[in-house]
Amino acid sequence: MRRGKQLLSIVMGMTLMVNAIPFFSCEKKVEAAQTVTEGVYIIESAYNGKAITQTDMSNYYANCVVWNQNSLSDFARFEVKKSGEYYTITNVVSNKTMKICGHNNADTVDFNGNDGQDIYKWKLVPITGGTYDGCYHIVSAVKNDDGNEEYAEIISDDDKRDKDGAQVRLWTKAQIGEEPRQIWRLVPTSVQYKGFTEQMRDETLTAFRNQFRVYNENTGKYGLKTDDQFWGEAEMMEALLDGYETTGRAIYKDMFVELTEDFLQYTGHVMPPQFGYSTTDDWAWKDWNDDIAWGVIALARGYQLVGTQKYLDIAKYNFDMMYARAHTRSDGMMVWKMNHPNDDTTSCINGPTIIAACYLAQATGDDSYYTKARDLYSAWRNCTLYEREGDEKGHVWDTMWEYWCSTYNQGTFIGSALMLYDRYGDAQYYQDAVDAANHTMKELCYNKVLIKEDNITNDNSKFRGILMRYLRKLVLDYNNTDYISFFEKNAMVAYMNKNSSNIMWNTWNKKTADEVTWYSHASYGAISLMANMPTYRDSLVRNAYEKIEAEDMDYTCKLIAENSSNTSGGASLGGVKKGSFTGYYNVNFGDTGCKEVKLRYSRKTESEGAKGTVQFRLGSATGRVFATAYIDNTGDWSNWTEVSTQAENVTGMQKVFVTFSADTEHVCNLDYFEFVEEEAKKPEVVGFQISTANEGVRVVAAVEPKIGGKNVSGFGLIYGLDTYGEYANLVSDSDMVIDNNSDDVFVFESTPKGISSSVLGESDTATYYIQTMKFSTHSAKEMSAIYKVRPYAILEDGEVVYGDSIDSYSAFGIAKYLYNNTLMNTESAHDYLYNNILTIVDSTFKKKEYGWGPIALD
Repeated sequence: MRRGKQLLSIVMGMTLMVNAIPFFSCEKKVEAAQTVTEGVYIIESAYNGKAITQTDMSNYYANCVVWNQNSLSDFARFEVKKSGEYYTITNVVSNKTMKICGHNNADTVDFNGNDGQDIYKWKLVPITGGTYDGCYHIVSAVKNDDGNEEYAEIISDDDKRDKDGAQVRLWTKAQIGEEPRQIWRLVPTSVQYKGFTEQMRDETLTAFRNQFRVYNENTGKYGLKTDDQFWGEAEMMEALLDGYETTGRAIYKDMFVELTEDFLQYTGHVMPPQFGYSTTDDWAWKDWNDDIAWGVIALARGYQLVGTQKYLDIAKYNFDMMYARAHTRSDGMMVWKMNHPNDDTTSCINGPTIIAACYLAQATGDDSYYTKARDLYSAWRNCTLYEREGDEKGHVWDTMWEYWCSTYNQGTFIGSALMLYDRYGDAQYYQDAVDAANHTMKELCYNKVLIKEDNITNDNSKFRGILMRYLRKLVLDYNNTDYISFFEKNAMVAYMNKNSSNIMWNTWNKKTADEVTWYSHASYGAISLMANMPTYRDSLVRNAYEKIEAEDMDYTCKLIAENSSNTSGGASLGGVKKGSFTGYYNVNFGDTGCKEVKLRYSRKTESEGAKGTVQFRLGSATGRVFATAYIDNTGDWSNWTEVSTQAENVTGMQKVFVTFSADTEHVCNLDYFEFVEEEAKKPEVVGFQISTANEGVRVVAAVEPKIGGKNVSGFGLIYGLDTYGEYANLVSDSDMVIDNNSDDVFVFESTPKGISSSVLGESDTATYYIQTMKFSTHSAKEMSAIYKVRPYAILEDGEVVYGDSIDSYSAFGIAKYLYNNTLMNTESAHDYLYNNILTIVDSTFKKKEYGWGPIALD
């Protein structure tokens, strides 16, 4: 399944929508109740139409509550199964089973792991006739301490029972009439969730924008509703960059630019005049150095992806200022806050400073920033803020005296390690990142679902996007599939717990309230989570020899993915200008490698006849070019054409970057590209000879030094005696293998004596080897006998590769061809064919004079 083009859309809405009004009637939609058939059901309250769901994905239990059906998902779907005379009711997502928590009125109902006890069993008692015909009572298999049956009902408190999240509890049956809070309707349904899609990602972003985009009267700009216009806003800017970087969608870019202008207006102080900005940002007024680092990161990345020079100038100026004033500790680490009673350091200043330095090194080409990052990382890693060994290996302390673990510090540590690994290649950096990621799974997750940092009001609510960003890098940049399930599970849980407006708060494992009272930074984490999903395909690996949709990138810079008509999947890359590029990771060229690339594009530029250039590079946007396509105008942006161009042979797993250039402003729109695989050259027979000196038939074969990217360690020929006198069809083609059971098939490995120093065929790189089968009796039977021959090669890993064709020959047939075409090199050799082969088989064979060829004259 490929992102965006082959995805099945899913509908997360409920099968049935009901109004939350008291005394919901069952009879008009359900036939008379009867014994319940096993299956998947939504369990609705007859009181107000809300449905049973579970509150969270905690590590031990989840409360049983009711919720409005406008925002329900598979968390409100339950598998109902028979258990003797009772039923079990199990959530289809969490696999937790509904159970009682006591033996008295008002004891709660929750969901937990079913160990077979009666507390997990229920009677489903049908109601027949009357207002609630077709509905059920859900009755515990365990009676209360007074010996009475306990019924599942919605809590009775006036201020709670009609709200989302109202607790389901136990109570004895109403004494007079029917109590609608004790009556339930079972609606047959099916599991809805089929996996994460781009539609879900887009839906989430749209809802977030609609909910939190506001006009900021303090700045005169549009921004996102927040009480933190420095590091919190910078982190939301990064989440939008995550989305633009991975999808190329214009909405992410536009929101980033808009929010950045709000950020710069708020933080703005006049910088030195050499920059030429009348009002911009000198952040020396900010005591918190980590806040400055986050602003630097957001702007440096913004420069890389959007190209606005101002972003880089502000980022570099403020990093240099901050680093000079804060890198003053004797241990080599950063001061967290200026004008503080002491010069404390923390992980939350060292991590973002390292990342900021790495981004500046990339953006400016100044390697001294990498040096700063490397030295700071070493000081941070080797102090007491990081656990280097033992059971807690990979744990990043918050401060020298606070051990607590956070997605903020774990995320920046992973990001720091990987960015330095990219630059220096030291395997320890990569291992550090893996150790920190593994500890995150252990310390902050249950079954890889984040269950910590469940706050929507303070700094904790701003952390999660940091981890998403750099965990994605660990997965995607290094084809590390260990953490894909982390993204899949958290995206599933977050999306299923969205509210009726499609908003997700920071506490993904718990149902999001419909009443949104929190700021945008408490919801931005879901934007980063979904933007950083490592793949929408079944695998991280792309097949180079299948169509790669241009908009299905892993990294993009300065262009837009947009819907397009007459394209292979309804979308393409547009707005492509000189300097734009995209990256596609984990492209597998296999062992054989490619020989050309095909691409489909459209182009209508300012200058008719002007050409554009599309280049394919390895590793990065400045990496080695292995294919270049020169493209012409197609007459209109909606006119698409496909071209092919030769490519250097590339093998193995690669990162492929596509870069664009032209003399005109716009280069092209790109629909897709696809590589063409080099044909693997298998061993082959290139010809036959008659040797008069050795008196036998020579078979000449060729083999390349590598086949399918693997070295050839041995080669030879397989012979089969197919016809001899009255005996015909002695061997079949299937017999012509090394491990055969035929008495008429023989395998001979070539030796150094049989290798020719001459090029005897079309390939200049092949090894040519010759084997001679000597004559024995010179009889007509021998000379007319038909043999099969097949070349083979043995690769370095033991694999055997056979020639595609099996050739047949006889001494008579070869001699006849050579004789009639006077191809022997001497007259005596010519006469040998006539006297010793041809006339022995056919006494009437006509004699042919030897042709000496042209004679040179003076």
